[in-house]
This record gives sequence, C-alpha cells and structure tokens, in this order.
Amino acid sequence: MPAQRSVRTGRSLTILGALMLTSALAAPAFAQMEVVVVTAQKKSEDVQQVPIAVSAFSGADLAAHQIQGFADLQFAIPSVSFTHGNFGPSNFTIRGIGSAAVSTSGDSGVSVNINQVYLNAPPLTSATYYDLDQSAGIQVLRGPQSTLWGRNATGGAIDIETAKPDLDNFGANLEGTYGNYNDQELRASVNLPLADGTAALRLAGFWENRDGTVKNVYPGLNPGSDVDGRVDGRNDYSFRGSFRWQPSTKTTVDIMLQTSHEDDSRVRGQVQECDRDPSGILGCLPDKLAFQATNGNSTLGTELASTYFLGNTNPALTPLGLFDITGPGALPGQGAGQYVPHSLREVDTPFSPTSDGRDLFADVHWKQNLSSWLTMDATFGYDNNSGLSQESYNNSPGDNLNTPATCTQLFAITGGADTTCTQIPGVSRLVAAQEYFSFVAPTNYAAYYAGHLGTLPTTRILGPTNTGIANTVNGLGPYTSDVYGYDQIDGRDNEWSGELRFASDFNGPFNFNLGLYHNADRNDAHYYVNADTLDYAATILGGATANGYDLFPSQYDNDSDQYTLLSNSIFGEGYFEAIPDTLKFTLGARYSDDRKTFDSGQFLIASGAVPIGTQTFTPGFTYQETTFREWTGRAVVEWTPKLDFTDQSNFYASYSRGVRDGGFNPPPANLGDYPSTFAPETLDAYEVGAKNTFLDGTLQANLTGWYYNYQGFQISEIVDRTSINQNINSKLWGVEGEMFWAPTDKLQFNANFGFTHSEIENDLDVDPRNPLGSATGPNSVLVKDATSGALCVINGANVLSNPALVATFDLTPPPTPLVINGHAVSSAFGFGACSAAGEAAINAGAFGAYSASSGNPVNLKGNEMPNTPPWTVSVGVQYTFDLGGGYTIIPRADYYWTDQQWGRIFEDGADKIRAYDVANAQIQLNSPDSFWYARAWVKNIFDKDNQTGEYLTDATSGLFTNAFVGEPRTYGLTVGVHF
Repeated sequence: MPAQRSVRTGRSLTILGALMLTSALAAPAFAQMEVVVVTAQKKSEDVQQVPIAVSAFSGADLAAHQIQGFADLQFAIPSVSFTHGNFGPSNFTIRGIGSAAVSTSGDSGVSVNINQVYLNAPPLTSATYYDLDQSAGIQVLRGPQSTLWGRNATGGAIDIETAKPDLDNFGANLEGTYGNYNDQELRASVNLPLADGTAALRLAGFWENRDGTVKNVYPGLNPGSDVDGRVDGRNDYSFRGSFRWQPSTKTTVDIMLQTSHEDDSRVRGQVQECDRDPSGILGCLPDKLAFQATNGNSTLGTELASTYFLGNTNPALTPLGLFDITGPGALPGQGAGQYVPHSLREVDTPFSPTSDGRDLFADVHWKQNLSSWLTMDATFGYDNNSGLSQESYNNSPGDNLNTPATCTQLFAITGGADTTCTQIPGVSRLVAAQEYFSFVAPTNYAAYYAGHLGTLPTTRILGPTNTGIANTVNGLGPYTSDVYGYDQIDGRDNEWSGELRFASDFNGPFNFNLGLYHNADRNDAHYYVNADTLDYAATILGGATANGYDLFPSQYDNDSDQYTLLSNSIFGEGYFEAIPDTLKFTLGARYSDDRKTFDSGQFLIASGAVPIGTQTFTPGFTYQETTFREWTGRAVVEWTPKLDFTDQSNFYASYSRGVRDGGFNPPPANLGDYPSTFAPETLDAYEVGAKNTFLDGTLQANLTGWYYNYQGFQISEIVDRTSINQNINSKLWGVEGEMFWAPTDKLQFNANFGFTHSEIENDLDVDPRNPLGSATGPNSVLVKDATSGALCVINGANVLSNPALVATFDLTPPPTPLVINGHAVSSAFGFGACSAAGEAAINAGAFGAYSASSGNPVNLKGNEMPNTPPWTVSVGVQYTFDLGGGYTIIPRADYYWTDQQWGRIFEDGADKIRAYDVANAQIQLNSPDSFWYARAWVKNIFDKDNQTGEYLTDATSGLFTNAFVGEPRTYGLTVGVHF
C-alpha cells in the first residue's frame, strides 16, 4: 500500500541533445586524434591539458558509441553507473556519488547543465540527445565541482552543449530510424545565416514513437480486456530554436528556446520481485529476490479490511471483514494463488500505465570582451516543467474478493437463523459483507455498492485538492472483484538562474576567474497510492461512525505542497604559472548561501469522518525553513614536462572540497521518531592524474587515482510509510584508466576501466527488510501493527508470555511462523503496538521491563556504498574499409561489463544486484563526401536481462522490491542526409 514520499519530479521528457546529425562514423584522416576542446574550467581548452578527470564526446563519438541518453554514458566512462528511480528521476552515480536520497528538498550529487545552465530537476531518465556541439557535445567531469559549476556538486557535473548557429554557412540534416518494437525516430536540423556574418538561426527537432518493451500478459489471460499488452513505450518530441548575434568580434549573444512533450506508457519500475513470506508479517523475505507474489496479509489495505482490524475496532464490524490475517482463513495467505511472470520483461497487470510530461527551457549567453585582458560572460536560464506518471501498484492482479462467505457473515445477514452455517447460494464473502453493511449504513451502501454487489470501486485521482472517495460520481474509478491499486507521482518545477563571470587574459603568470551566481527554484510534488481495499475501509469505518460519512482521505497522499530554494554564491579561481608551460598552480573558493522552505504532509484516513459528496480536502501542512552557508573550493598543481618517451604529458595533483545541502524529512504519520531534517554532506577529495599522448599522436593513455573522505552521505530508508533521509560516513578510493589508440588511419581501439573501493564507516541502523536484526529468540518479537501497517520490535523476557502486553495490543502470532534466512523468529500481528502511544506506553514500563522501537540496529561497518560496482570495464574497436569511388564502410563493436553491486547499504540477500554486460555493434555505409549514410545497428546483442538497480517499498506495501531493468535487444536501420 502506501509507499514512499513524493519527490522532485523533474521532467518526464526528451529535452536535451541527440546524435550529431552532421556526424557519420569516421576515422581520422591521418593516424592522429583530433583535439577535443572542453569547457571544464569555464574556458576552451584541450581536454588533455585540463587537470580534471573529464570525459568528452563529440558528435562523431556519440554516434560511434551509440550514446543516445544518460543511460548510455555509463558504457563509455569509467566509474559511472546509472539506474532508474522509483519516482521518476534517476540515479547517475560517479565514483559512488549520486542521488541516494529521495527528497523533494534534496539536491543531486551530480549536477546536470545545459549550455552551462544548472538544472535543479534534470530529466535523467527520459532525455535523448540531439543536435549537439560538434567538438564536445557532452562533458562529464568526475569529482567535486565546487567552484565554477552552478551549485555545488559532490560527485561531478555533466554539461550538454547544444549546437550553436553558424554565421556563414547554410546547412541542413535529416535522419530517420526504424527498428524493432516498431521504433520510429526522426531527427532534423537546419542552419540559416541571416545577416552577412553577424546573425544566424538554427532549428532542430527530435521525434520518437516506439511500442513497449515490457510484455503485459494480463490481456492474454483475460480476453476482452482493454488493458495494454505492451508497456514502457515511447511517444515524445522536442523542438529547439537557437539564435546567434555577433555584431562585432567583441560581442557574441546566444539565445536558445526549447520545448518538449511526452505522452506514452513509460514506467518507472519495470517489474516487482518478492520472495514471498508465508506468515504475512513481512510480506517479502529479505534473503533473496524471486518472482513471487507479495503476501497481501502484510499490506495495510488488507489489514484495514480484515476481521482482525474491524473486530478490534468494534466487534459488531467483524462480519464486514473481507480477509483473515490471523486465523485459519489466512492460509495460505493473500497472493498465494496469483500468477507472476518469471521474467524481468513481463508483468501481469490490469492497469495501463501512463506518463505525461512537458518542458520549456530557455537560456541566454552574452559574451563580451571588455578589454584586451578582460572578458565578461553573462548566462541566464529558465526552466518550467511538469510531469505525471501512473502505474499499477502491484504488477500482478490481486486476489479475487469473492471467496466463500464466513459463518460470522452469514449469521449477521440472516439474523443468526442459519445455525448450521450453510452457504447461501450466490453469496460470496464480499457480497455478504456488502449486504450486512446495507443494514449498518444504508446511505453509504446506496452511494457505493448498490447495483455493484461483488465488486469494489477505486478512487480516481482528480488533482492535488481532491482526495478520497467522497465524490460519488467523478471521483470513482473502475469497479472490480479483485484487489486493485495504482499509484501516481506528479509535480511541477519552475527555475530561474543567472551567472556573471569575469575572466582575465594577462600576458604575465597570473590570471583569474571571478563570478556571481543566483538560482531561484519552486517545486511541488504529490505521490498517491489508491486501492479499493483502502476505499472499502474508509467507507465501512466512516459509515459505522456516522451513516452517510466517509473517513477522509481514503487514498495515501504524500504531499510536498511547496518547496522553494533561493541560492546565491560568489566564486573565484586564481591561476599562477610559476614556470611557463611547465608548472602551474590553481586556487579556487566558493561561498554559497542557500535558503530552503518546505510545506508538506502525508495523509491517509487522517482527517476524520466527512459527509459523502464533499469534494475538497484541506490538509494541514508542516512548514519548515532552514539556511545552509558553506565554503568550498579546490587547489591544483600541474606539471607539464617535456619527456623523451611521450609526445605530451600533463601530471596533476588536486584537493577539492564539495558540499551538498541538507533538506527536510516529511512530517511523521505515526511514529514520530526520526529527525525533521537531514544534514549536508561534505566530501574531501584528493586526486592525482597523468594525461599522456604517445606514438606520434596516435595513442592517448590517461590514468587517475583518487581518495574520498565522505562525511554525512545522504541515504534514504523507509520509515512510517515514507522515505526519510539520514547521514552516514564512508571512505572511497579508486583508480581509473582511459585509452584511445589509432595505429593507422583505418583502425581505432578504445578502452577504459574503473576500480572503486567503498566502505561505510562504523554506523548502526535498523534494516527495514529485517527489523529484528540478528535477534531470533523469544525475547525479541517483530510486531506487524494492523492499525498502520508498520513494523516494530518489542524486546524483553518472553514477550508473548506477558498477558498484559498480549491483551492490550492483541498480539496474535501468524498462523504460519516467520522464517528469516533459515531461522524461525518470534512475530505477531498487533493492534496499536507500533503507534507512538503504544511504543511510549511500553517504553514507560507500563508492562514491565520491556522496550519498543522501530527495530534492532545492525552494524554497517565495512559495507559497500549502494549502486557502486567495484569494477567497470569497456572496450571498443572500429575499422574503415575504402570501397572505391569515395565510399567507405565502417563496422564497429563495443563491450561493457560492470561488477556486482548492492542496491542498499544493508547487504541483505535481496539487495544484491548481479554483474552484467552489454555488447553493441553497428556497420555504417558513407557516401562520397558523406552526403548520405546508412547505419545498421544493434544494442544489447545477446538480449541480456540486466537489472541495474532496485527500490524497496514500505512495510505497509509488503516490502516488495521494484526492479529497474536495462533495455532489451534493440536493432534497426538509420539513414541520414546532409545538405
């Protein structure tokens, strides 16, 4: 049921760059490599002369490596990993630093910039690159970028440079693709000089439509269903206009406006995995992931609609229970008979997912030579985006609600006359409960169930201010006889930014770069979980309280109503060349002042009974406000000696300090035992590197070593139906190598590797998958609280032998024992034991020497950082064949391998993500002068089902795992033409 909190949504759009349309695969004209110019230090430099670990990709590089979006970058950069996120935004990780914190008010560890404009909510999942700068369209900087790049970033920075208008030459490009899954893509650009070398306009666009790559078996098992048989499809487009004005050699103004839209069946998590827990206490066991159904007895919707909960609330409501979670009727448990496909590319869901997103982005860059020694750069950015995603909350249909009626139900509707408990023909458990309810609350019955016996409605989400099932016409979704639920994440983000920089160009040994930066961001996000069992509980309990009333809201609503950021900073770097062309020192610093505010709340059956027909819900929000003020910076020493055995060498050593702001945790719904804020994280980074060119310019070989002291690493875990963030410390170190070799003008090789050692320092924390920790005896009992779906642990002597505890909280062991990692443990369902009041009473000694908490902490010392594979390796090769008459044909192959990694810091068996590999290949035919080209390509040749990440849901949802999966094998033909 309710899961994690809503987060900064970002765009679910295709808004950034794609393959350079002007680039076909091409080998160098000579056995030498072209110079790649980057702006890693906010000035144009040869990438081999920049004292930063940076990977840059020209248009030809992007085409050669089949890099079309952020997910593909990991295949060409050492120490990088990528996985989807549970709420839309993805986790792009560099050297173990990414976005492990789930929070609307949090910041990304890797900053994303378009034309050097920082984005607070970048579209990491959906962005497709198109029409990028021909020299270095993509630049990925590894390590803290704490002086020159937008806001502070602890892990690194990505800059996407779009193609700028050419003032002198007309040009046009058109490229079309058709592939499997009915993949259809178009890319186009046109460059129009307007005024005799002083002004030009460039227009570019991208469109994609593709069938889903995940098969939904539900329509095949249920003929006549209108549910989509293929999900995770694509239907998106983006259009960009760029204008350049250069009235003189001293002034250049660039203006870019871009709009994007998506409307398709993209999903956030492809499949759900669970090693089913027969007891119903956990729902899914922590030992491994498997293709099994979550035990529904562990979910809050089932518990609220159970005889256990309703009978404890009011014995007269017992006949209204649809489920038994503590008695013989609980065997074999909800979900035992569900069909679950045994594949990472198949689901069985009665819900058609939807994804909708819109984005409007603009930037202005004014470069002015103020004098012979001083240049000014002013950059202004604007971004307005929104997104909405709906998908099935359980990727398998729930249990059928029309099981045989119980004796208690039959006695209730017959007035006790049926003493032999003979089944009344045609009366199921749900029908019996509804008929009995018609006597208890006839108004509620008439509003929701009359004419729909044997089925239940589900709330339809109408908007941020309309929650619950009170709207009896427009607010109801489909009626179904199955347990049914879905979730929705939606949000909006509006951002303004400006940067003013001054750079010197003295003839002497000293130069500087000084600037001011401002960013203002406003974001709201909502996360909902709707289920017919929740609506049933709200209708039943509300009607029993007062006929004609509901409990409001009946859907889970995690509402980040408004988050604001106001960021200001001043920064500067000084450069001193102690020995011309040989020894150089850099010293930089940045002072940031960030103010954050947050209005938020989480709601579920929290505001009491309201009359049926009430359409608005005015929630009470918690307002939070804080300010972060930090100093960051870097110091670098560069040595560029003239060596006999290299053509060019650049050695450097650096220290940099990066900081990522803290943020706000949502207010608690029940327990109230976690902090309201999480602290900033700081990263002290030490790096040494060597960039070398050998063999008359045909071989580049770069090597980097680094060490991180990482304090306050921000990491999420699920507590009290929401993702809360905490801080832990860790150490990381690693080695990276990058090589490019062109032994002839026909043949090219590339290879890179990254090794990362990560180790969490001594820290204790409660594992949400296994709150008992290592306890297995009767003195530690894991309690599943049916009033909230939460888990807690009661410690003390023979807990279940204490009659006062057992009676007060109705502690009832599950009919099937809970077994964790082969050990039978003590567990029980409870009524109010895990609430704040229940825990307080236990801890106050009301029942003797007993204590209650969210769980027994485990020691994390030595565990690896999540989503941090120890090894990443990639290799590639291409060869150019001359066919005569100016025609060439170029085959290319690439291979990538990543080591096993952990999806969470606790390293349960279910947290392990196996090592995986990806092989790609293509062959391209180029016409004379590259007027046209045709490319046949295939990605993921061996059709590997690669799990890239995971997300653990809440205890109220049964602790199932959302698995994120890479693309299947795709192949197609791309044809392009240049004018």
